[in-house]
Amino acid sequence: MGENERLTLADIVPLDTPLSIQVEPSSACNFKCKYCYRQVDPEKYKTSNMLSFDTFKKLIDDVKGFNRPLKSLMFAKIGEPTLNPELPRMVRYAKKSNVVLSTKIITNGSMLNPEFNLDLIDAGLDVLRISIQGLTDAEYRDVCGYNLNMEKFLANIKHFYEHKKQCKVFIKILDTMIKNRKEDFFNIFGNVCDEISIEHEIPARDPKQEDFENIINMMGEKIQYDVICCPLPFYSLNLEVNGDIEICTVRLGEESLLGNVNYNNIVDLWKSDRMNAFRRMQLKGERFTHKICRRCTAPSFCLQSRDCIDDKREELLKWYT
Repeated sequence: MGENERLTLADIVPLDTPLSIQVEPSSACNFKCKYCYRQVDPEKYKTSNMLSFDTFKKLIDDVKGFNRPLKSLMFAKIGEPTLNPELPRMVRYAKKSNVVLSTKIITNGSMLNPEFNLDLIDAGLDVLRISIQGLTDAEYRDVCGYNLNMEKFLANIKHFYEHKKQCKVFIKILDTMIKNRKEDFFNIFGNVCDEISIEHEIPARDPKQEDFENIINMMGEKIQYDVICCPLPFYSLNLEVNGDIEICTVRLGEESLLGNVNYNNIVDLWKSDRMNAFRRMQLKGERFTHKICRRCTAPSFCLQSRDCIDDKREELLKWYT
């Protein structure tokens, strides 16, 4: 199974090994993007901590207990991953452990520089995804509250691309940031990446009827507004900066906390009663009354059609009971 092979989730669940784990290297961010969760709920994301290498190492060592490698290890979440100076070391350890097919970083790209670039590339990074927030210095100040030198920023991305070896570079931007300037975006960044795309801005929570009438999700597909079951807990886990293992990519607190990798084994958490209870809640269609999940737009707006497992709910309920 190749890294880029897109699977139809209903064909492969239940899984004895998660397809992906998302890792939070940093809960800090040097940007203050207007549309980000951090600005919507600043009290919730006020901490600025770094994931320790020892905690990350424990995660990877635990993953060796699964029956097969992870398809993807993603360094991302609400903070900026590249603020953690241990990031190249983490990538290197994951790759040398042979427990993951692909390591990926989602970054704002502001911390890239020749030395750091080479560290990440030499560590064996497979995918670098750079989220662009504007086309000029002024736009970055307005959207992110960050003084960016666009010329230097572009030079650092170009340096990474020219030295990338096995690593693939993906660049993306939200459609609302460029509007009628798509060609400008492609002209500026198209020659310093392997793939470039424009994502569609979506509501983060409490969608309105008019949101569904926009008909496209983040990936440009027609939205499935009637999705019953969120597929995320059936194929992924999330490591918080303090070692907590969460069911969801968004911090739901006790609602989605499975345990802590410093004290619990990740294999045990994946098949735990608590995890299966959350899965059953989704399979029964109870996310619409769940105090947190009912407000979430991810099943309709963020996930691809191949992720939908609604037609397999009855069969899976027997498995997870």
